[in-house]
Amino acid sequence: MKPLLIVALISSLSCLPISSERNHPLDGYNYNQYDPQHIDAVDDLVCAAAGAEKTRCWGSLGAPWRTYELPFSINQSEGIEQIAVTGTTICGLRVDGQVLCAGQSPNGVFGHNDTQEAATLLVSGEFRTIKSSSTKTCAQQRDDTGFGTLTCWGDTSYQVFPGQNDANDRTPFELQLELNDQPISVQSFDVGDDHICAVTLNPSKVICWGRQTTQADPFPTEPRVILDIPNDGQLNPDSLCVGRQHACVILKTGENDRPQVQCWGDNSFGQIQPNNPGGNLSPKVINLAMVPDKVFCADNHTCAIDSDGRHPVCWGDNSYGQLGGEPNESGIAKVEILPNLQWVQFTGGKTFSCARISVSVGGYTYCWGDNSHGQLGNPTITDTSERAAVVDFFHDAIND
Repeated sequence: MKPLLIVALISSLSCLPISSERNHPLDGYNYNQYDPQHIDAVDDLVCAAAGAEKTRCWGSLGAPWRTYELPFSINQSEGIEQIAVTGTTICGLRVDGQVLCAGQSPNGVFGHNDTQEAATLLVSGEFRTIKSSSTKTCAQQRDDTGFGTLTCWGDTSYQVFPGQNDANDRTPFELQLELNDQPISVQSFDVGDDHICAVTLNPSKVICWGRQTTQADPFPTEPRVILDIPNDGQLNPDSLCVGRQHACVILKTGENDRPQVQCWGDNSFGQIQPNNPGGNLSPKVINLAMVPDKVFCADNHTCAIDSDGRHPVCWGDNSYGQLGGEPNESGIAKVEILPNLQWVQFTGGKTFSCARISVSVGGYTYCWGDNSHGQLGNPTITDTSERAAVVDFFHDAIND
């Protein structure tokens, strides 16, 4: 295993300077020019990475829990292209391939006890992708083929870090993944609370390992094959997503076949198969009216978009209207709450959703659903059953 350099740093929060303003077409309110490149949500917290500008977060975080209804900026977070959030840490993938994390320390959480600062970790390496759940974070290392191994840190329960023999060691660890006694090359991956799924290369498969709540043996000793990709099949490896206890992928099984969303795992909220309760280890096809191009998993709901991003649909838990329609409406819901806007990315937590919109139609970040912990990033919006909230990047929750 490659040695990983972990350097303790000190970080604090500071105000993001206000940049140029623009009027939002729906309400005429001025929002500053802040176009995130990547957003991620977990539980009741959302963070947005904006490349050269500072990362900003909103919602509820830390222990003791504190709520921020407006985004706040994080110092030393410039140059982050991808963001990954857990219940206790915020990690960012920098342009140089290194991972910077801020999190709990004996002196506070993210510097949010007003008097203390929070320790951070700088994980040396060359990483290409970072993903997280509420309990753990994983990053994919680069290699000459463009793919590579996974390095993970956080909760090690349920044998989710193969090769890690110390259950109390939460520091970065390079996973020792094997299938049939052969090393696995990971093409893409995503992380759930108690399990991880990946798309492998040569042979092409979808595999998962860790806790499997619908299996008699919930902790398999090696990854389980969920899907074998046929020779004439096509799978967009970036379409794999993992929620709290479910997962989905988009697969085209034959050259002339239409791409299909297939999901497996827990179905308590209809997140893998609407109107058909009960979990399943075998992938189930989701019948959609549009041709899916990307699929995104939140805690207990799932969303998909087509190639132009203008026909999003969601299914699963809708207790707070997080599917983009009326609360408690079941089935596959068209996201009417964002009419005629081009999605480029979706994320969601327990009871809310957020979407990043193409810069060509404004570049705004929208959130909808539950706002009891500031998850929507805009305190002026309390009812999102008819329209989504525009995240208010004009103000700063800490420094205004």
